[in-house]
Amino acid sequence: ASSHQNHIPVEVETKLGKIKGQESIFLHKRVRSFLSIVLVSDADHSNFSVPFAEPPIGEQRFRPPKPKKPWNDTVTANTLSPACYQGRDTYNTSFWGSEMWNHNTPVSEDCLYLNIWTPADAYNLTVMVWLFGGGYYSGSPSLILYDGKALALLGNVIVVNVNYRVGPFGYLFMDDEDAPGNVGMLDQVRFQAISLSISMLMLFGY
Repeated sequence: ASSHQNHIPVEVETKLGKIKGQESIFLHKRVRSFLSIVLVSDADHSNFSVPFAEPPIGEQRFRPPKPKKPWNDTVTANTLSPACYQGRDTYNTSFWGSEMWNHNTPVSEDCLYLNIWTPADAYNLTVMVWLFGGGYYSGSPSLILYDGKALALLGNVIVVNVNYRVGPFGYLFMDDEDAPGNVGMLDQVRFQAISLSISMLMLFGY
């Protein structure tokens, strides 16, 4: 079968709105992926990025994340999310052992998304959440190293990885409500409050 035949659109409905990802074959099994899903502010499922909060831009730049508002249109979740603003390690760009940790998607302030991978026939599965490292100044859930398809299929689990603000955008402290500090941590807390709810993950086999 062609690659086009192996990528089938998959649409699910969450409490925030509809999300469209894709189902494909990996390791001779079907997996569904939803990329760059936004769950803030506001099966085998391969991976998808979903917004989990409102974009932390403008007056929200250094503030805690706001819940994601429901949407009316179907969100297409088949593109890796941008990395939160950060620099790049340029010490040895010819060495893959260093380069593989640099962000592989554009950077943006609008970066509070998550990715989900789940077996297509998922039901009552364990949910595994991955939070990337990087010393709180770099990192991205979209790195090739963090693709969760194989783990979802071989471990028969739902794999979720999450983006959060890093560097000054995530940890600037000015002792003020506009920059209270540690909002990168609050991004992670916000994700847990929203995306791990039964109403969300039961759609992906939880």
